[in-house]
Amino acid sequence: MNVGMQLVSERGYNGLLAGETYYFLSNNQELMCVNLVFFSLGKDPKSILLSMSALDFENGLLSGRIVCAEKQWGLPPWLRDYEEINIYQLERQRKSNVISYADRVVKRFMYISGALELFGGGLSDPDLDSKLNKYARELSPAQHAKRIRFWFYTYILFGRNIWSLMSKFSNIGHWDRQEVSKMKKLGRKPLHEGGQEYGVTKEMLDMITEGYALYSKQLNGMEKIYGRVVCNVFGCESIVVSRGEFKYIQKEGKPFPSLPQFRYHVTKSFSQKSRQILSFGEEAVRTKISGSVGKFSERLSNLLQRVELDAYYSKARPVGLIEGNVMDPLCVVRAVCSVSGYLVGIGFSFDKEDMSGYLMALFSMAIKKSEFFRLFGMSDLDDDDWQSTGLSTNIIVDRGPGAAKDLFDDCKWINSRNLPPSYSGQSKASIESSHPRVKSIEGRPKYRQSNLNVVQMAKNEIKDLVESNWTSDATARCTPEMINHGVSTTPAGIYGFLDSRARTDAYPMSFEEAVRNFLKPIKVSLRQDAVYFHHRRFNSVELQQTGIFDGVGKSDGVEVDAYLLEMCVRHLWVEINGRLYELDALLPIRDDTSQLYVSLADLCAEEHVLKVTHSKLRQSKPAVASYYDQKFEAATGKASGAVKLQEGVPSKGDGYKREVADLKRNLSGKS
Repeated sequence: MNVGMQLVSERGYNGLLAGETYYFLSNNQELMCVNLVFFSLGKDPKSILLSMSALDFENGLLSGRIVCAEKQWGLPPWLRDYEEINIYQLERQRKSNVISYADRVVKRFMYISGALELFGGGLSDPDLDSKLNKYARELSPAQHAKRIRFWFYTYILFGRNIWSLMSKFSNIGHWDRQEVSKMKKLGRKPLHEGGQEYGVTKEMLDMITEGYALYSKQLNGMEKIYGRVVCNVFGCESIVVSRGEFKYIQKEGKPFPSLPQFRYHVTKSFSQKSRQILSFGEEAVRTKISGSVGKFSERLSNLLQRVELDAYYSKARPVGLIEGNVMDPLCVVRAVCSVSGYLVGIGFSFDKEDMSGYLMALFSMAIKKSEFFRLFGMSDLDDDDWQSTGLSTNIIVDRGPGAAKDLFDDCKWINSRNLPPSYSGQSKASIESSHPRVKSIEGRPKYRQSNLNVVQMAKNEIKDLVESNWTSDATARCTPEMINHGVSTTPAGIYGFLDSRARTDAYPMSFEEAVRNFLKPIKVSLRQDAVYFHHRRFNSVELQQTGIFDGVGKSDGVEVDAYLLEMCVRHLWVEINGRLYELDALLPIRDDTSQLYVSLADLCAEEHVLKVTHSKLRQSKPAVASYYDQKFEAATGKASGAVKLQEGVPSKGDGYKREVADLKRNLSGKS
């Protein structure tokens, strides 16, 4: 169960109205309180926060009095027409001279952004409405409290998706506040005259963070660090204004931050521990400043409250699909829930650890696992074998490809992305301890050779992950309540126990959005008979029913946007008019479809073999013709195709008729 899960009670239960939809907000085991939200959608729409005893709520779930709605919508009820539509593309196609819907919606988000920072981590507070009311009154200008509550709950409950804030008629986008003005300072003016009036741009922010990281190791105190940064990084110098008054100036007129701006952005960009490490060194912080950390799960209570990702290389080397050569080990990325130890995602990359493996792991986290199994042709497994669905807002990744800036830049659902210290495996112990162990073999170098190709080895790794969830020992994670309920001491047992009680922080994402966010974008060719990627054909009945092939001319095709799963190119997803269509790879004849389960690298290698074959054929065609011409000449004594051009029409006189009669008699075998 995820935050925002839509719940119904068919007969009513403990104050819940029969047949109405309620949205799950939080389950706090310390306060023993569950918060639900109800949206009243009359002429004056509003949100209503409902609090219920955690014991009553969980009993309602277990007894079936409270159930999940059969259809879980990804957008609020007033935006159902936009479900499964790529609103980004609709906004780009829209032509209008008025203010864009994007600006309208971002304005709403800015009103609640402060509330998200203040209360986004305290959703279990039963007095949350009162705090939001106070927050609304303190805004400048003051906002209607009911409207602020409505937007706040809508944003939280629908996957922290900014599109959920749009009006019924809207198509929205985004704007970057750092691009609003590069010279004008945002916020109130300084109290004294002569203060800096510069806004902090992205370039200035980069200079602030780089300067702080450099000089915090050399100097103590924020003011001394600030002075060194504005002089050496921003090129300022200090002058005397009057007796006892000094100020910084930039002779070229370039912008530079004030001390409060510098302190604010340093505090925002660097955590307290990071600032301590930069000032005193990691070892000093670990041994003298930091207290006892204890177990990693002690400060966590809900599923997917924190997820760790890391990569390892397969124990054995796969064989090549074309020639069967020994290939490099497969890089496997796993994601683990820090509370339950449950492996919630897996991704792969070939040859080396790169960002595609981490994106695929996030993709597998977001979607139903039955869908993930289907994409690899593992239809004998389903959601009961691998239970988790949803994303975490707190991600811990290793330094390297997983820490790439582009990986999380567009992920609005991410609250926190942490990078552990280099060479510090204990900083992400949950995922490190879940990696398969490989025994080292002493003596001469040896390697393990598998008889599986890349895709088959990926399937084997998925099988091992599912098996690990059901067999790993997670006794140390079991609470007395779990033990008394006879919960299996495995990650799967703990996950099932917590999930059945809605103790989760997982955020949902639709399959279509997961495809757009995490799979590899490509260009494909739309032709009259199918969609082509390299030499492989793709199609589906649903795409054919749109009639799109009727408008394609007899040419090389039309280029359209699509997405693919790099490790298994059995399916493609093409985007037509803002909607995704899933296409299946096709064979030219009826044959074993297992041939179609190949990686992108294998598909490219297959196309290379096809090009080599075509090249050989082009060169051999004249030689083949000459070879059989020689055979013909040896058998007949005449050159093949030796003809001469005569004028007029052939004669059909008596001689012609005798020749025809003799030929027919010889062919019939009569003398």
